[in-house]
Amino acid sequence: MSSLFREGKKQGFTVQTYGPDRKRRSIRLGTISPRRAKEIKTHLDELEFALKHGQEPAATTRLWLTRIDDTLHRRVANARLCLPRETGTLGPFLDEWIDARRVEVKASTILWMQQAQRILVEWFGSDRPLRSIAPADAEDWARWMRHARPRKLSEATVRKRCSAASQAFTWAYKRGLIESNPFAESDVKTGSVGNAKRQCYIDAATAEAVIDELPDAQWRALVALARFAGVRVPSEPKELRWDDINWEKRSIRVPAPKTEHHEGKGQRMVPLFPRLEPYLRDAFEVADEGATLVFPMLHDRQPSALRKPLIAAIERAGHTAWPRLFQNLRSSCETDLHAKYPLASVCKWIGNSPRTASAHYLTSRDLDFIDASANDPFIEVVQTSEQEGSATPCTRTNDAPKNRTGTHGNAPARVQVGAAGFEPATEPL
Repeated sequence: MSSLFREGKKQGFTVQTYGPDRKRRSIRLGTISPRRAKEIKTHLDELEFALKHGQEPAATTRLWLTRIDDTLHRRVANARLCLPRETGTLGPFLDEWIDARRVEVKASTILWMQQAQRILVEWFGSDRPLRSIAPADAEDWARWMRHARPRKLSEATVRKRCSAASQAFTWAYKRGLIESNPFAESDVKTGSVGNAKRQCYIDAATAEAVIDELPDAQWRALVALARFAGVRVPSEPKELRWDDINWEKRSIRVPAPKTEHHEGKGQRMVPLFPRLEPYLRDAFEVADEGATLVFPMLHDRQPSALRKPLIAAIERAGHTAWPRLFQNLRSSCETDLHAKYPLASVCKWIGNSPRTASAHYLTSRDLDFIDASANDPFIEVVQTSEQEGSATPCTRTNDAPKNRTGTHGNAPARVQVGAAGFEPATEPL
């Protein structure tokens, strides 16, 4: 808790406070009214409390921090209660933002942040002051990525970059570097959106033809896991162990690093499907004695190194490489499973939500179109209607209806319910 002192007989005030290092420092407020001095002390107390407990300061204090003059802000920063405004240019700020997040996010998330950083600096420049970026500037940046950038980006990619930028500017707002988040106040869209042009269905026969062209059993099992178990490659197979596969119960315990930050989502159980089992058994037969990891090859290569061998196998099989190589194998698996099993079960095996599955995974299959055009999908409905059509439509009867609930014995007599229902009328108060 800070302390407020008057400077002798003058009207000046000084606040003594403690920074995160627990050292006592003085902040001179100058000649101001006692009421104004107490107001400043209240905000400094809030900053000190938030730093001590690892929390964000109250919204009123964050707003106050953005509106004070540079002299007072510099004194507050020297007391280690906030970041100095000198770091409020885009390039250094983005470096600081990414470095601060390294300890709590995965490497793939850092890569996503760095991609947004590069394209932000490409448009605004590294020396652009954060406070000068307005909502209209954020909209211009998004429009430039879609239409005017030499290498135009898809709608889905633009939204990803805008989402990262919005997170960065929210971080700046919470630390008093800007008065508001320009992305939050603009019409820029940040929600994820599917890209139908890059989504396609890979049928099982094509997948097996490609698998047969892969160089070894590890590779064949990896691609088979993506197509016939819907795993995320490479993050989930990378940590898969042989003791995660239960051959007798025909199940696979799949580690899920992408969702492990959610309670109970660090792993999931997937059936050992018959189409997948031979590929895993072949990999098990050739594995080194005492090996624990199913795919040791994933630990000494980058994810991008998986593309070239798979594309080569696709071409040897006589096909053209499809976009999002492993993602479309995974979505094709979920599409096949959804055609046979309830969506709730399929999502539990694949590791996503019904909403995500419908928006980004489930695709239309040619075989469904062919089947629907060759077979009458309404025949069962017609037959059922003919069997039940013993009475004239819309004809009322006073006969007691048949027991449709499957109960037996003496059923209670039916009671005609009036407009007031079963409950007695409520007397007015």
